[in-house]
Amino acid sequence: FYQFMIANQFVTDNPFDNVALRKHENHLPEFFYETEMTTLFDVAYNPEDLLWQRNAAILEFLYATGARVAEIANLMTTQLDFSQRLVLIHGKGNKDRYVPFGHFAAQALSQYLKETRPKLIAKQVPHDFVFVNHRGEPITTAGITYILNELMKRSTLTGKIHPHMLRHTFATHLLNNGADMTDIYISYEWRIVLCAIFMLYIRLLYRTTAEKVRSAQDESRAAEPEYYRCCKAEYRTGGKERVRSEPIYHRSRGSCRGKKQCQ
Repeated sequence: FYQFMIANQFVTDNPFDNVALRKHENHLPEFFYETEMTTLFDVAYNPEDLLWQRNAAILEFLYATGARVAEIANLMTTQLDFSQRLVLIHGKGNKDRYVPFGHFAAQALSQYLKETRPKLIAKQVPHDFVFVNHRGEPITTAGITYILNELMKRSTLTGKIHPHMLRHTFATHLLNNGADMTDIYISYEWRIVLCAIFMLYIRLLYRTTAEKVRSAQDESRAAEPEYYRCCKAEYRTGGKERVRSEPIYHRSRGSCRGKKQCQ
């Protein structure tokens, strides 16, 4: 605004010239590891809960489709195609997309629609909303968040959970298991290929892959008898001593000339 004012000679100085804006730090998306998702599913499939079929179907569908919580809350039965395992999702800006879902999500959703949902909506005016609350009314986004929080409390996991974490988990697990990025664009409804969230996922994928590679290298080296773990906690680089954060391995004992014997 002030640049426009100066260019048109309405003012002579810009009072914001010396104002420094705080840079926004990009954080990696929060997601669940596959073992953590298994723990959540074990809790969701607890038959002691009266609404376990609905809760399991919600968790399965969020994880299988990567849909937003509002898209799940507004989902209609007419949007489901069980024969091809496709769901028509109405996204932001009236943008529609077809997203496939797997066997587990289809099984959980079919069981819920046949057994639990008819009992819940028996006393309500018939409607086509897929997920309902305990009164048979269409479930809200706050209701889905509450269900996920209750599942988290009953599990052995620590930390917090929100529906968007399952959306990030969906994309992260697809990347880790070799899914094509173009398919994730369609399912995730990414509009810009080189967007910031895309770069965050690339960093996240690089970090998790690097951790797996380092772990595999340490295990393979430790398993071989001709390698010995170095007894030195420090090593010299450029005349300065720096503490190593990772172990060193030698092919023979004492090759580092350390005071202690390598194991």
